Amino acid sequence: MQEGYYVVLPLLPAHGIDFGTKYTDKEGSLLAKESEVYEEFAKDMVELAENAPGPDKIIVGLSVGGAIATKATLIGDGLFDKSIILSPFLAIPGTYSSNTNDEELLLTLNEELSVLESALLGLADVSALDMSTIWQTIEAGMLSVVGKIGRDAVKVLRAAAVVPTIDVGWGDACELERNSGRAGYCNFEVQHIFAVDQFGERTLLALESITSLNTRIQIIGVENVGGADSLAVKELANLMNTRTPQSSFCLYPEGIVPHSFISKYDNIDLVGDVHEGEDVHELALQEMRERWLATFESEIMSFITSEDADYFEAIDGTRIL
Repeated sequence: MQEGYYVVLPLLPAHGIDFGTKYTDKEGSLLAKESEVYEEFAKDMVELAENAPGPDKIIVGLSVGGAIATKATLIGDGLFDKSIILSPFLAIPGTYSSNTNDEELLLTLNEELSVLESALLGLADVSALDMSTIWQTIEAGMLSVVGKIGRDAVKVLRAAAVVPTIDVGWGDACELERNSGRAGYCNFEVQHIFAVDQFGERTLLALESITSLNTRIQIIGVENVGGADSLAVKELANLMNTRTPQSSFCLYPEGIVPHSFISKYDNIDLVGDVHEGEDVHELALQEMRERWLATFESEIMSFITSEDADYFEAIDGTRIL
C-alpha cells in the first residue's frame, strides 16, 4: 500500500483457525449459524472506521467480506469515502431471484423426509460433494417434492429440522489447496451457508430502503463464478446505481478470474507442471499477474488514490481485459 495509508485486515468472525489446529470433518462447527453475527461485525467495522485516523476512509471486502463491506457502507451513511466490493456473497449461487415470495414456508415431517430421501440419502458420501453439487441435488429434490426453487427453496430448507445440520464441504480441490499452504475451512454444515445467505438477503433489503448514498462505490464480480451468485451481484449494482451517481460495476468474463481474485493459494490450478525447487504459489502469482492481476492492482490503486475515483473500465458491465 502507498505511503500515508493505515491498513487494517480484520478476520471474519469465526472464520479463522489457530495455527496447529487439526482439521477435521467438524472443523467448521465454530462458523456462524446466525446472520446476526455478520450484522454485528459490520457494525464493528463502522465503529472501527469512526475511530480510525485520517480524513478519508475506504472499505474493501471480498465474498462474505464483500457483503459485510456493503452493509457497513449502508450503516456508515457517508462515513466511508470509497467502497470496493469484490464478488460479494449475497445469495447461495444459483438461487437468487428478485421476485421472491415472502410467505412463510414450512415443511411437514413427511415433506422433509421426502426431500432428504430424494435429494440426499441416496448419495454415497454427501460430505465429499462441493457446494454447487450439493445445492443442485437439494434443489432437484425440492422440485420433486414441493415444486419450490430458488429463494423459496432456501426458505423451505431453512425451516427443515435436519437439512441445516448436514455436513458438506468444498470438495477435493479445497483439500489440495490447503495441503499446498492455503488456510481456512473445507468442511462445515449447510446452516453455516444459510447464515451467510440470510445476511446477504437482509443486506439487499436494507439497501432497498435507502434513498441515497454519499460514497463512491466500485463493485467488481465474476460472471457465473461458483463462490457468489452473479445475479445477486448485478442486483446490488442496480440498487447502488439508483442511489448514488458515484457507483460503478463490472464483471470479469467467466473463466478468466476465480472467485478469490488475488489469492496465490487458492489459484494453484493455474499452474501446469511444477519442477523440483519451484514454488507453486509463486508460479500461481506469476500466472495471475500475466492474466489479470497487474492491471487489476493498478486500477484498484488508481481508484483508491485518485481524488475523484477512477472507476474500472467496462463495456455494458463487462470488464475490459
